[in-house]
Amino acid sequence: METAQQFYPTYKIKDPKFSIEELSSYSLNILVSDSDCSVAVIDVRKSRCLYAEKSEFEKTYSSKQQITILEQFYEDHHFLKAGFWKSINISLKNDKFSLVPLSLFDDSIADEYLALNCEIDRKNETIYNYQHKNVGACNVFSLDNDLQEWFKITYPTRDINFIHQTSAFIEGITKIFTDRKKSLAVLCDHNSINIALIENKQLIYCNVFSYNTAEDLLYYVMYVMNELELNPDKVPVTIWGDFDQTSIYFAKLFKYIRELHLGHRPETLSFGYVFDELFEHSLFDLLNMHLCE
Repeated sequence: METAQQFYPTYKIKDPKFSIEELSSYSLNILVSDSDCSVAVIDVRKSRCLYAEKSEFEKTYSSKQQITILEQFYEDHHFLKAGFWKSINISLKNDKFSLVPLSLFDDSIADEYLALNCEIDRKNETIYNYQHKNVGACNVFSLDNDLQEWFKITYPTRDINFIHQTSAFIEGITKIFTDRKKSLAVLCDHNSINIALIENKQLIYCNVFSYNTAEDLLYYVMYVMNELELNPDKVPVTIWGDFDQTSIYFAKLFKYIRELHLGHRPETLSFGYVFDELFEHSLFDLLNMHLCE
């Protein structure tokens, strides 16, 4: 028998304009990893964020454990199981993805692109892809079949859009970095870092690293800058995450990077006053998922 997991809420913000009667006009966005789950609800008519939540839990090691966690998570909600959303986006946060130049992408060999970066369980996983036409890249990723089936059973009357977390991140930063100069973007979670380079409106680099300490964060950012021959005194670095300028994470980076900036919320969305308690640079990937519909 599975033991109940303990959830540790990070955020739970609900706009007074949120209405159960209006779910058919809302986009439901769920971001899942092996140790956290986040939810955002977007009113697509008004491009307004109405709900945001993030909860952490002990690390899971299988899709069975993830599904057990999700079942517990859903039991705490009065709207998640509703079946009449306008759209449903599910994002997976893991290292099973591969970015391919769109001009070279061939769907018939999608699994071969992915196999270059990670192991694939072809019997128990399905290969997906998302095309970032604005930056000329295709994101190939895999999804566990049991997890996929659980979501389809949960929402039997809706087509579910499955994406990888890096796609939401990429779509978000390309809406911000619209000039031609090099810009490095860093998205920090409690155990992973997304690092991407945008230049001339094109995606030059994107990768995910696991980390535990501020020293790890500094190491990977400087490693990427060194590999890409980026001058830390000249190339701007924008960072998103659940910390502010007083944290050791920011301080470590600021010591070596001259143009270090905290990111901000997506300009494609509006936010009510209740979101003032949320850092401007938090939940960036979650809040950009709707761009991948």
